[in-house]
Amino acid sequence: LDEIHKERMGQEVDRLLLKKCLSMLVEVNVRDTEVYQEVFERELLQTTAQFYQHESQNFMAQNTVSDYLKKIEVRINEEEKRATTYLDKSTHPKLRKVVQDELITKYAMQLVENKNSGCVYMFE
Repeated sequence: LDEIHKERMGQEVDRLLLKKCLSMLVEVNVRDTEVYQEVFERELLQTTAQFYQHESQNFMAQNTVSDYLKKIEVRINEEEKRATTYLDKSTHPKLRKVVQDELITKYAMQLVENKNSGCVYMFE
């Protein structure tokens, strides 16, 4: 989890090593991914929600709606790349939902109602 946090903060990490470590957690269970889910995935999803909750609050307070929307696009793309590079495929939809909830769903009304977003004028 520390390595994923470092990568989110822009640092280089050994993605191949991450992939191998996470694959070992999946392979511990022959029939399912229970160990991976209990040991890693649950904590990953919680820390992801916390990370993006904190980041989105700060970014929204200090930037324009347009900048925030650009930031969302970048972050979603980064998480998709991260998911396909070294996370188990069962984690992809769960991670996508957490990221979308924290970056988009929680701020949807605020983004739409913000006069600087242009949405208010589009809906009139």
